[in-house]
Amino acid sequence: MKKSIFYSWQSDLPNNKNRGFIENCIKKAIEEIKTDNINLNVAIDRDTKNITGTPDIASTIFSKIDNTSIFIADISFINSNYDGRKTPNPNVLVELGYAAKTIGWENIICVFNTEFGKVEDLPFDLRFRRPLTYKIENPKNKSKDKENLSNVFQVAIKSIINKESAKDEIRNYIKQQVDKEILTICNHSFKIFYGYDKPYALEEIWKMLSLNKEEIKLQLFEQKHLGFTVLKDWRDYMAKIENIMNQPFFTQNAEPKYVSSLIKVVRSLEFISTVYSRNNLFTSTGQSTQEYEVVDGKEMNPDNPNDGYILLRNIDKEGHGIVIDFGTIRKYNVKNCLDYFTIGGDNFLGWTFGIHGVFKSIESWIENTGNNLIIDPLTFRN
Repeated sequence: MKKSIFYSWQSDLPNNKNRGFIENCIKKAIEEIKTDNINLNVAIDRDTKNITGTPDIASTIFSKIDNTSIFIADISFINSNYDGRKTPNPNVLVELGYAAKTIGWENIICVFNTEFGKVEDLPFDLRFRRPLTYKIENPKNKSKDKENLSNVFQVAIKSIINKESAKDEIRNYIKQQVDKEILTICNHSFKIFYGYDKPYALEEIWKMLSLNKEEIKLQLFEQKHLGFTVLKDWRDYMAKIENIMNQPFFTQNAEPKYVSSLIKVVRSLEFISTVYSRNNLFTSTGQSTQEYEVVDGKEMNPDNPNDGYILLRNIDKEGHGIVIDFGTIRKYNVKNCLDYFTIGGDNFLGWTFGIHGVFKSIESWIENTGNNLIIDPLTFRN
């Protein structure tokens, strides 16, 4: 799993003794780790690096910290000549406090330049975090000092990575379970938007999830939908995700950002389920199709769940067909699965608002779990 390091620097002290010197030592440590047969891809993030436009700096920084693996903070004193209380850079302290809350002290490395003060003068809660210390002994030739600090960083970074490797297995197991359901929701949504003829691929999922409210309205306005596509029960997805969240393994091991992201997904599914419960949501076009056939899943396999139905596309007159969709459909809706419907009026706005909410919650889950989706080829349902 890719690892990222967030370096929280300060520019109050000379660049060649702190900010730039520390960064160069971190880079050297990373290079050494890469040659030590560790499966690692590390990037150093600083402030709003690689963010285009004019970002909200605070939210950008906090977002990067949320998704970092290791946080390194320069807590050297910036007022060593002051007779009163010595202090590190205030912005660094804010970022450090946020990192402690989000990724935990076990993933934080503090570094302190003793040229500008004594560790004993640090605030109580930092003093006992055992910060890495250094001092440039030879300003004219810093190669030895750089090597020493790089070696210390290397040991500290390796230690965190080794401890995190076991957690990665747990994270991936949890994520794979959830992503299976997330991809099923995406599959359902994709068919609402594009029917059964457009190829379903990951790059198309990203495009669909990024649609804003107006784009969703334009895509779906007065669109004709096959009953099987729009009559699936969204509560089924909600129940499956809640079941994952209620498993002891999840409650004991899931990180807070996993839990909060999934709560958003569940709430968005709850909202759209409420919209779907309205009796007058769909308007029949009076048209139906003989291109497809709906089959009770239990007729094909008694182990299939109740209310699970399969949509077959007929391929000959002997009743043979290929499976192109499946889902949970309540029995009172089965008779309408081959009819076509539209959604309009006030219901249309609520429906598109609900779909947009589902998309945003899924995006939040993806962003908080590594910016990817885990696809199991044995269970990927397309």
